[in-house]
Amino acid sequence: IYIDFNAVAKGYGIDEIGRYLESQGYTDYLVELGGEVRASGKNLTKDAFWVVGVEATDSRVTNRSYQATLFLENRAMAASGNYRKNRVDPLTGKEYVHTINPLDGTAIQSDVLTATILAPTCAEADAWATACMAMGLERSKEALKQHPEIDAYLTLAEGTFVTEGFEKVLR
Repeated sequence: IYIDFNAVAKGYGIDEIGRYLESQGYTDYLVELGGEVRASGKNLTKDAFWVVGVEATDSRVTNRSYQATLFLENRAMAASGNYRKNRVDPLTGKEYVHTINPLDGTAIQSDVLTATILAPTCAEADAWATACMAMGLERSKEALKQHPEIDAYLTLAEGTFVTEGFEKVLR
């Protein structure tokens, strides 16, 4: 058994760094760790809100590309996806993704390829991104309706689902 706490550690760590910066009197900063982001204030050099991207599913680790960019102000963003972390069984050809069904412990094939989430904290965004991957599109939409403080950009095999709040910050 292999357990990876990556989905929890980065978001929490980024929030702790942000809290430390704030305790030192900084109000304008952008903290990024492995694609998870927390923004406060604005980019003083450009006198504008921070600009971040939603990575494209065909993006390569050595040459990143984006399918969308957005303004991030006093919020955090985290993403989860099954397009990079997966393995194929050489005997059967079956693909196994890294998202696990919490009910039975099996790998899940979701209709959501990536989930990019905006939330008040990076830990919350991290948790929601993983949850949306596990829930799939319809259950994610229902859960998101109950939490107006959370916004989502879900990439599907055919198109995207974008909450109204996420739509408002797209460039």
